[in-house]
Amino acid sequence: MNFSSSQIKLFAIVTGVILVFVLAFAFFLRPGVGEKSDITLTIWGVGDEQGDFQTVFQDFIIYAKQAPQYRGAAINIEYRSWRSDEYETLLLNQLAEGKGPDIFYIHNTWLPKYHNKLLPLPADQLSLDQFKEEFVPVTFDDLVYEKKVYALPHYVDTLALYYNTQHYQSGASGSSRPANTWSALKAQIAAMTSKNGNQLTRSAIGLGTMKNIKYAVDLIYLQLVQRSGKLCQEVCTAVSVSDNVPFKEAVNEYTGFSDPNSTYYTWDSNYLKGHENNNIFNDIDAFIRGRVSSVFAYASDYQQIKTLGQANNLNFAIAEVPQLDAAARDNERITFANYWSMAVSRNSGHPQLAWDFIKYFTTAPILAKFYEEHPRPVSREDMINTSTENPLRVFDRQAKYAKSVIVYDDARFTQILSDNIEDIVNKNSTLIGALQKMEAELNKVLAPYAQLPSSDL
Repeated sequence: MNFSSSQIKLFAIVTGVILVFVLAFAFFLRPGVGEKSDITLTIWGVGDEQGDFQTVFQDFIIYAKQAPQYRGAAINIEYRSWRSDEYETLLLNQLAEGKGPDIFYIHNTWLPKYHNKLLPLPADQLSLDQFKEEFVPVTFDDLVYEKKVYALPHYVDTLALYYNTQHYQSGASGSSRPANTWSALKAQIAAMTSKNGNQLTRSAIGLGTMKNIKYAVDLIYLQLVQRSGKLCQEVCTAVSVSDNVPFKEAVNEYTGFSDPNSTYYTWDSNYLKGHENNNIFNDIDAFIRGRVSSVFAYASDYQQIKTLGQANNLNFAIAEVPQLDAAARDNERITFANYWSMAVSRNSGHPQLAWDFIKYFTTAPILAKFYEEHPRPVSREDMINTSTENPLRVFDRQAKYAKSVIVYDDARFTQILSDNIEDIVNKNSTLIGALQKMEAELNKVLAPYAQLPSSDL
């Protein structure tokens, strides 16, 4: 059939009109234009609660909706808090099923194990040089893997030394505060620890055992990093502790505080036995109730120590961790970092929005506002604060020179170190025997990861 020129022209006009209507209809059906779309961003974490972030969430939603892609969208952010002892198992189960939150906390030791479950931040949104410039140094070691940024920190916690000011001002220590080197601190400990024969009646410091010291394994790690030691490299094929000189020195140094034959003996596995009815189970409980003069703890412990300490007439202050003599002479300082950061799941349905939130939250103005209501030690270089009005100022300073260790399974590594070093403390094993057993057990945990290419870990 042949069409006249007028018929062809009419057909073209009608087709064009229909096409315009189809395109217009499709345009107005887009999320955020004709109809609003609902976007729910989910976050899982440890320690924090939904209420802690409510102001941040509300401000971010207003900020995000200024972007064209979210204009008109109904954005909701849900945060769920988990106990630390259940969190990782629940998270891994969800991720294995292709589910889980858009954003989840990762511990600063987890990245070698978790990076294949995460979406890195695109380099055009934050370069490695920018990351180094903006955040404290330890975060680059912990949160960058194979030259990609996988998480951003909203705080960095470190071990510091809490001390009972009344005990130190009593005169026995020779100073009103703990010494800044380990050798000088040992002399203070010898003077301040009270004994009846070999039986301790009041300890100068919580050090030496594993089962009744809250952060015993972290204190081993502190001794290790102060000796420039490591357990693993970024891509770890085996752990060596039996011939690892810094690690052996760290274990020897630590366990010496529980050795009755040591001049600085100040703690043992039985020191707190029988005090459970007074809610004394570990060194921090004992510190709050005046049975030990100083303990190592984090900024996250500050509020508990302050609140419970008031009921027990505790007056305390916080000092930076002591250093090895050689480091102190060279004005070098090292402490141990322990913190969580926000990362974006590979399973997220809204990865760009998720990263937009993390980047927004970790800017200096937003963190400053957050810290006013929820004090935390800072993660950013431009927020290091030494103001005497800030009770966490010690932790702010220490964030600048914190170090960490690479482990592939923090919970299992902690258990293995704790059990084997406690055997040394209780004379159930020699140092070399415990280290050899520890090494075999650690490598058994590591084996499934060591057999995989780094890209599949």
